[in-house]
Amino acid sequence: VTAEFAIDLEGQDLSGVQNVTLRGFGSNGIMNLDWWEAVRYEASLETRIEVGTEAAGCWDAILQRRGEVEVLVTSAEGRGTWLGHHVLPSSHIDPTTGEIVVEGLTPAMIFSDPDRPPTVENEPHFAAEVAVLSRPVTFESVQDGPSAGGFDNLHGGHIIVYHTPHVAQRLEGVEIRGFGQQGELGRYPIHFHMSGDVAGSVVRNNAVVDSNQRCFVVHQTNNIRIENNVAYNAFGHCYVLEDGIEEDNHFVGNLGALTRNQLIGIGATDHEASLFWITNTRNHFVNNVATDSQDVGFWFETNGAARYYGLYAFDGNVMHNNKREGLITYRPGWRNPSLAVFNDLKTYKNGGAGFDLHGTCRIKVKNGIIGANGVNVMGNRPGSNILEDTQIFAVDSLHAAGGKCLHEFGSSSGVTFSLEPDYEMVKLTNVTFRGYGPAPSGCTQPGRPIRLWQGNDIRDKYNSPTSWSGIHFDSTPPYAFEVTASNYYQEIIYLEDKEGTMTPTLEPGFFVADKPFMTAFIQDSCLPDVINERTTFCPGVCLRRIQVNTGCCSKLDSSPDPLPIDYRMIVAAQLDPSKTHTCDKSTRRSWPFGTTYNDIFDLVLPGGQDYDVSFVDLDGNVGFPNAVLTLFDAPACADHITTESIRFATPQPTSAPSSFPSVSAVPTDTTSNAPSMPPSLSLSPTRTPTPPINLSVGKPASHKCNYGSRYPAKKGNDGIVNKRRRYITHTCKTSNSWWRVDLEATKEIDSVQLWNRGDCCRFQLSNFYIRFLDESGNEVKNMFHAGGLEGDQWTQIFYPGKGVFARYVMVQLTAGEPLSLTEVRVMGWDRAS
Repeated sequence: VTAEFAIDLEGQDLSGVQNVTLRGFGSNGIMNLDWWEAVRYEASLETRIEVGTEAAGCWDAILQRRGEVEVLVTSAEGRGTWLGHHVLPSSHIDPTTGEIVVEGLTPAMIFSDPDRPPTVENEPHFAAEVAVLSRPVTFESVQDGPSAGGFDNLHGGHIIVYHTPHVAQRLEGVEIRGFGQQGELGRYPIHFHMSGDVAGSVVRNNAVVDSNQRCFVVHQTNNIRIENNVAYNAFGHCYVLEDGIEEDNHFVGNLGALTRNQLIGIGATDHEASLFWITNTRNHFVNNVATDSQDVGFWFETNGAARYYGLYAFDGNVMHNNKREGLITYRPGWRNPSLAVFNDLKTYKNGGAGFDLHGTCRIKVKNGIIGANGVNVMGNRPGSNILEDTQIFAVDSLHAAGGKCLHEFGSSSGVTFSLEPDYEMVKLTNVTFRGYGPAPSGCTQPGRPIRLWQGNDIRDKYNSPTSWSGIHFDSTPPYAFEVTASNYYQEIIYLEDKEGTMTPTLEPGFFVADKPFMTAFIQDSCLPDVINERTTFCPGVCLRRIQVNTGCCSKLDSSPDPLPIDYRMIVAAQLDPSKTHTCDKSTRRSWPFGTTYNDIFDLVLPGGQDYDVSFVDLDGNVGFPNAVLTLFDAPACADHITTESIRFATPQPTSAPSSFPSVSAVPTDTTSNAPSMPPSLSLSPTRTPTPPINLSVGKPASHKCNYGSRYPAKKGNDGIVNKRRRYITHTCKTSNSWWRVDLEATKEIDSVQLWNRGDCCRFQLSNFYIRFLDESGNEVKNMFHAGGLEGDQWTQIFYPGKGVFARYVMVQLTAGEPLSLTEVRVMGWDRAS
């Protein structure tokens, strides 16, 4: 019976033994604590719980059969306190007054802090649940011998609904104790086995208690309704979709409390037990509660095709006081194809993350309550996930409201994420952080509201930084953002605070790594973060991150030896020639191709001016390598750099007139970062340069094979850049897939710009060659690009260098995957020499 109750203490003398009345109402099997007065009582106290006459009458009928009923109070104190629940007997129910009598129930007996019990009054968002475990009909199994592995008392009965397609089954109001046979596949307390479509079947208002293996198992069965059940004290996963092909089942209003890691395996992950094991998201989960798991509350463990399924419903679910995560989507990570909305999610006081989004994309948490977890939201390689209209608590409501010391909640950070190379980053919209202000004297300071963690040499190549808007704090934190990892390769950190909510200055700006290659042109604009030594905050500037890849030292082997540095890049501000910076290359392993190495220059540049870029070798001699420029996603501020803001130095022509812009020499009066031998360029062209034109739009195009009639090769150069799928070109899956455009005559090539597809499957344009072919189809030059595309609208520009003349331009993969892309733009001049 669901009920809220309150202790009526007004006018009572609380000395000695007292009878305390708890009044409330409800139905449906779970009761939420309403409030409890902060006083101490003696152990012989008698407590009366008023649940209403209807519920009391139902419970009294059970008591008349059984002699007593068992009442479960779940854990709700501390963090990760999965064994903090209580099972209490009641031997008297008064259906006339609607009261249940529980003898010996005191706050001091149930709660470790009886002055602040987790009631709805004290903890409006983080209360405990109360449920009745007894039912009028009981199936109780003897333990008839040792189980596999030498364990005793783990072998009971089991109930199986076996191969009953198109038959509506009903199991209601039953208590099942001691069932399940641990280590025996398919032997569970309640098990629908390979029954296909069982529309109309209902499993409702049952209690599974002391299960040896799992609780409610749906196996290759669809359209069943599992509703208002209680499961307590099980081994292994509790509410289960077994094979990952079960669909359109409804789990509604169920409570799962206390499950332990299984001792004897059955070939699944029950040794890391969860209360709700979701292997297929094409099902409905509404108003369920998962508490007191030895491992995880809700686990989305999607494999195979189910990893890419959409979600039917996940609304109003609660997870708390589990030893590890409240909800986790990892192993292997759910790659949701479209945005899935988790409405009214509530996750609190879990030992690990409240919500762990490891390797998972396109989830929106809306109207969520997340608080007092080890980490409230953890995102290790999260992609395109959103928190919206959500409250995040550093501590439970009572601590936050009362200004008390934070105790063990001191380390609870808000949203913690790592960088993601393949998707947009985490977005926060109208999120309120509570309890993250300065801690009271003598108390532990909570973690930061937003925290960047765990980086390495592959994940720092992210595309779209995290973004936030409408961020609110109940008290101003010293700094709302921090970087806690120290292993970011070259410490590529660049995050925009669009609204100025993340620092005490309340100014819009950027967090960047406090490193010369990130701050060379903005040092005068940046403020130190006195708490976080690895970042600096730069208000009043508009920054954008760029990468330049010269491609000269890439290799395809697993040698751990460092790659040679053949060039340094010199960047000079045109408006202030005294501002220059010499960049050394950084060598990175591209993800997910672990033996492919990529050599790039990284820089953050402020807008409002243009920049000259030139290259020198280690001896200071000017060089002109091939260069690929990547501009990362444009910031919210308007005055940012564009591709037109960057001018590369090019050599003076010896025969044909130069079509490249001229660049003056980098001044000799440089900063201390300039090389000892700055380049000396005299590059005035013999005539005024003409801009390159689009040579490829509308020209004949072909590819190795067709994926289908909707994605012909001609869509790759139709001049339309759009992220929707219908605008892409797509080959079949074959070795070394290619796409090619015929320029219809030999042309001089300036650059090739590629747009990847924007809907999904970005890996289908990675590890590729751009080949330039003459009239006979012979290759005159090629450029190899390791990894995938990055930057604004998934686009990159490739510069082959001076004097490249070709009729055909080809993009070709090195692996046996399909090739898909949105657009290819070949820029150059209509001349053959």
